[in-house]
Amino acid sequence: MKWLRIIIILIFIPLLAFYKDTNGEWQLQRNRNNISVYSRPLDNGEKMEMKAETIVESSLSCLV
Repeated sequence: MKWLRIIIILIFIPLLAFYKDTNGEWQLQRNRNNISVYSRPLDNGEKMEMKAETIVESSLSCLV
């Protein structure tokens, strides 16, 4: 029983490193937060973070 528990743990721990993105594809967790683009600094010096998806959507809406 102890070996079975160890084997199950060794199988499921690597699965925690992945997640399903919006397309239904499996991606690594470390790539999850890398998709962010910083715009120019605002007046008070802070940076506004925008997700790449919203940037693509806003640029596509300008083309229509």
